[in-house]
Amino acid sequence: MKTAGSPATEGSSSISGATRHQDRLTAVTVGLAGLIGVSLALLMPPFQFNDEHGHFARAYQLSRGEVAGHRDHAQLPAAVLSTLLRYPEGVSGQPIPRTSVADLFAGGSGEFSPPEPIGNIHELRYLSWGYLAYQIYWPVCYLPASAGIRITRLFNLSPISMLYAGRLMNLLSFLAALALALRLAPSFRALITGLALMPMTLQQAVAVSADSVTIAFALVGFALVLRTREQSVDRRYLAIVLVTVPLWAMCKNSVWVLPLLLLIPTSQFKGRGQRAAFVLAATFATIGALGLWRLITYDAFGQLLAAGLSHGISFESNARVLLSDPFRVLHDVISFPDTLTYCARLMRRFVGAFGWNYVNLPVPLAPTYLLMLVIVAYAELNPKPFTTTERAILGLVFAGALIQTYFMLFVIDGSYANDRYAFWSAGVQGRYLIPYSLAGFLALRRNGIPSISRALAPVVLAVSAFCGLLSVNAILKYFYH
Repeated sequence: MKTAGSPATEGSSSISGATRHQDRLTAVTVGLAGLIGVSLALLMPPFQFNDEHGHFARAYQLSRGEVAGHRDHAQLPAAVLSTLLRYPEGVSGQPIPRTSVADLFAGGSGEFSPPEPIGNIHELRYLSWGYLAYQIYWPVCYLPASAGIRITRLFNLSPISMLYAGRLMNLLSFLAALALALRLAPSFRALITGLALMPMTLQQAVAVSADSVTIAFALVGFALVLRTREQSVDRRYLAIVLVTVPLWAMCKNSVWVLPLLLLIPTSQFKGRGQRAAFVLAATFATIGALGLWRLITYDAFGQLLAAGLSHGISFESNARVLLSDPFRVLHDVISFPDTLTYCARLMRRFVGAFGWNYVNLPVPLAPTYLLMLVIVAYAELNPKPFTTTERAILGLVFAGALIQTYFMLFVIDGSYANDRYAFWSAGVQGRYLIPYSLAGFLALRRNGIPSISRALAPVVLAVSAFCGLLSVNAILKYFYH
């Protein structure tokens, strides 16, 4: 008979106490992300997050049940388009209209106003181009935002209400993914928290765009795989991983997630043969899903190709140039105005630079926050440190995704002028790196430092909260001074 002070009872109490502590940390982390996220969602003026005009138009289209792109140029109700036109793509000497309570209800949803082709809108440079590109995106990326828009349409609220509803629904889905990731991979709590509460991550989490769901899938996907390294999982869990991987890859039309399956130990299967069958099944399912969606969006891609040609962009020529002389192209696109400035700008826009005008946080914040993430990746205690092979896999995932990002964006956005290659629009932005940056940080990981590891989660939360306040303050000063 076990007594109250027996080792078994004490061990059980210790595990229970650790679980309660983790649950409290998860609640605090998700609560803090929610508070900062709501502040960003409500304080950022309408359509001032990057590319939000086009993403909103796509989410609105999906809220009406229009899943695939059209042969003809897409249309939106005139009242909805007129709302988009009220807000510029960035501030160029003109004030941004401030949102009042009346704006949430004024004019109703306007969905029965006469339809107007988006292609006829020339006041917004990126709207029609972006919208055509977003028709190729996997529609689940817009599911939370389109659900929010659908609800507001049912109540005949204005397009401005639709926008805020879309932002808040994106935030809710992101918070759910964050909570799940923290529970699945508690050994990586500090690193996941630091990345998820980074100012730019929270901006992307609340903006009406495809990035919110993409980042949410990345958090959960990494956590699902990481858990298999440290705990025994059953067949149902592996089935969830098998279903998640194709969905995750669809978010960015990319196969870079597939090598992560090699991190799942053979011990989770009945043998090497079953493990190989699992990896092959996930690979075929992912490639098949990507191929099927490509067929579904064939017409939409044709529209995008034609739009590119109208801007002097030839996808075929860009791909041919990039394949024939990749180092020349890479040199040109990362040396504008010079390589050091380009890298500093990429780093700053990875950590936090908000909206079309890249409202910046204090200059030292970006390198400081990145340094914190590197320290966390190095010092956070991991019960099962990564082997050299596993770090190589993680490094391959990060490098492969980075190369693919530059390749794909140059193909659809590359230009040549003044004897140099460049991007027609803003080029690769730091925020594009967030979904696969966990692989890069984990590739740096070594043995944890117990004395430091215990303090990492509270420190990361404190730094994230401070940066969140700076983010809110930066938006207030820029748009509401």
